[in-house]
Order: sequence, then structure tokens, then C-alpha cells
Amino acid sequence: MIVPSWQQTMIDLHEAQTPEQLWIVLLVPHGIRSSSVWEEPYLLFRRFHLEDPSDAATTALLLCTDYRWRKATHHLVHELAGSGLLDDDALDQLAEWFTAAHLGVWVPRHLFAEAPVVFASSPTDDATLAVELPPTGRTPPRSGRRRSVDLVRVPRSVWPPLRRWAATRHVRSELTSWRDLIEAATRLPSRDAAMIVAGVMDAVDTIAEVERAAAIEMGLTSGSGVVRLAALP
Repeated sequence: MIVPSWQQTMIDLHEAQTPEQLWIVLLVPHGIRSSSVWEEPYLLFRRFHLEDPSDAATTALLLCTDYRWRKATHHLVHELAGSGLLDDDALDQLAEWFTAAHLGVWVPRHLFAEAPVVFASSPTDDATLAVELPPTGRTPPRSGRRRSVDLVRVPRSVWPPLRRWAATRHVRSELTSWRDLIEAATRLPSRDAAMIVAGVMDAVDTIAEVERAAAIEMGLTSGSGVVRLAALP
């Protein structure tokens, strides 16, 4: 398989005419060019969803979890969240995705007839949140079992800043209790876990007053300097 260069990939991204075409470029293997310029993916997002919010959460998911912009995710996720183009349901959905232990996207195999995808060889387990691409004009309707459309699972990386943002969203929107978030974080790699707890500290002002002191104490006694800093008044 010939992996396109990063230059060709950038051309393909900007030549995409529909969200579906953009998703395909984001999901196939590509030459790596790490960029900290959050405006690149943000402008792509606005181009497709400024007038049409349909499936905006899916586009945001794929942009935020793309390897090329891993150094830009802190700014990117906050800019997307503040863009006004993602409603509360979409933001809550992103928060659910970004706090999963592992994340995979179920992709109809026929969409990649000309561009093979790298898919997970291990089966989906309880720790993997599987996201299925929304139906599109090129996706036949499904009935019955998932395999009827021949799906493959493409793993996505949830970068630490995404976890921090998501944890804050969980607490502020009361999607999950702060204690449950911190408990779930203990099963993540240490850096990811620290970002979850730091995200809880970022939203500590919204925690019920009777529990707030306990949350702050947990943050101040954390082994992570990032968490301790986030817990400071």
C-alpha cells in the first residue's frame, strides 16, 4: 500500500467536497506532518458545518483524534466547543467519546475501496467505545447484525488535552459524577488519568458545596503536578 505524503493529504483534505469525503481522508493512513496550528482543522470544520450542523460531532471527533494535529488539540477542542456550531447534545457526545478508555470508529469497508484503512486486529472489548459513522448517501441501510455492511474498526487516539476538556464537560453538564470520573480514570495510563482529574478540578466550582472540599483535597494531594496546580484556588 502506498501511503500518501503529508503534502498530498493536505491537498486531499482541502479538495473534499462533503463531510464524508473529509472523513475518508482523515481515516486512511497518511504521511505524518505534526502541526500545532489548530486553525487548520478548525477551518475545515467550519467549511463543512457553518451552514449545516448535521454530523458535526463526527467531524469534530475525527479532526481532534487525528495524529497530525495532536499538538493542537488543546486549542482545537476549546475553539470547536466555543464555535456555536456544536449544540449541547453534540458536546455531550464528544465528552462521552473522549473519556472512553479506548476509542474505535466503525467504518463501512466499501467506502475505502481505493484506500485501505488500518483497522484494529483485536476484537472490541468492554473498554473500547465503538463509534459508528452516520449513514450517508454511499452507506446502504443496515438491518440486523453489524457485519451485514462489512464494517472495520479504525482505532483513534484520544490525546490528553481532549480528556481534560471532556472531564470538565462531564462535571459541568452533570453527565457523570466527579467521583465516578476519577474512579474510571484509575484504569487509564497515568498521563490520561491525570488529565481526567485535572478536568474535574477545572470544574470544581460546579460541584455541590458539600462535596467540593473533598474534591479539592483529592486534587491537592494528587501525585500529579498538573492536577495539584489545577486544584489551587
